[in-house]
Amino acid sequence: LACPAEPVAAAVPLVVRVGPGTMGPAELLAGVLREVRKAKIVGRPTPGLVGKQVLFRLDRGDALLLTTAAFVLTSGEPLLGKGITPDETVEPEPPPPDAR
Repeated sequence: LACPAEPVAAAVPLVVRVGPGTMGPAELLAGVLREVRKAKIVGRPTPGLVGKQVLFRLDRGDALLLTTAAFVLTSGEPLLGKGITPDETVEPEPPPPDAR
């Protein structure tokens, strides 16, 4: 299945908001959108928890969780342990004083 026509939304500017809660596949997607679609990344830095993890079950019910692969963007920028640094830092607004 192919669509030879230019995508309608290809020229629409894209902004992606990230923060400390943006982890794993979401960090990878934000990085890919920045490189491929030239998306602007706003928010706060992400934690860099992007890697393939494998759970090895051990005797006596124990287990070992190992990171077995790390993702790297096409530019060569590693994400594991580094995360995504926003183009523009945007801090969350504090809640109003009457909010509980």
